[in-house]
Amino acid sequence: MQSKARSGAEQTGMGTNTYSLVYIGSSRIIKYNPWTGAATLNVSLPVSSGTMFEDPYAISVASSGGKNWLIKWDTTGTSADFNTRIISNITYPFSSLGTVDYEAGVAVSSGSITPPGAGHSLGQFLMGASLSTGQLLWNVTTSDIFFPSTLVADHGKVTTRVLGGWWDCWNLQTGQLVWQTAKPGEAGGEEYPWGDFGAYTIASYGGLIYDFSYAGFYAIDWNTGKIAWHYSTPAMPFESATYPSMTLFSNSPQIADGKLYYANGEHSPHNHSQEAGDSGASTQLQANTSGISTEAARQAQSQTAT
Repeated sequence: MQSKARSGAEQTGMGTNTYSLVYIGSSRIIKYNPWTGAATLNVSLPVSSGTMFEDPYAISVASSGGKNWLIKWDTTGTSADFNTRIISNITYPFSSLGTVDYEAGVAVSSGSITPPGAGHSLGQFLMGASLSTGQLLWNVTTSDIFFPSTLVADHGKVTTRVLGGWWDCWNLQTGQLVWQTAKPGEAGGEEYPWGDFGAYTIASYGGLIYDFSYAGFYAIDWNTGKIAWHYSTPAMPFESATYPSMTLFSNSPQIADGKLYYANGEHSPHNHSQEAGDSGASTQLQANTSGISTEAARQAQSQTAT
């Protein structure tokens, strides 16, 4: 393992008036002057990508010699020799970084369990690994099926939305199941049947997990798995009895300044400004409460009246 130390001033650029916008990808690191946009560095890397971690350091996963390696490296300076940037280089059980809780220092990787001849997945596995040692901490299996994009790690836990509309949550250090929410239609669960149908993205902020579905938004407490609040808004006239009467939320959320922003995917032949695929309507909520903003409330009221 190679390692080196950097002074605080060299790490951060403090006191040197040297700040950069940094792009890491396509096996390159490119730095830009934030005031002029001019490229100040453009060199190749032996890794395809990297994630900023403990600024100014990045972590990357590379495969070599039949093993995976987790590399922590320094993004400061102008060196084109990647070896001079390496802080640590340890073996790693995953071929990619995984879903990470950076404060807990644990990454999670998941995959499907499909026995020969089964034709479809009969379960999934999850594995947790330490970012500091590369050690595999745990490996668990579940019969619950989920999309990897709904896996999120935070607060020392990792959770996912199961295809049936409930949530499983595991301890990041041990892999032990901490809680499981009630199923849609059960007491304490999401609405049935539209709570079954969730988006492929979720979010975590302020001690809450944010779930987006045909039944609206659900905010779930990280510690208990209980629903903290639920928000929904009536949809425009729908096309048939099989279309939900609530606005469908199936896009990607944005959280900023304690607020949750979301563009809905509502569509109807009676509302030409929001036809299929046009996410023209947006909703703004206080992220840690169910309070809808004044402007969004006026929009929702106007849409309902129309």
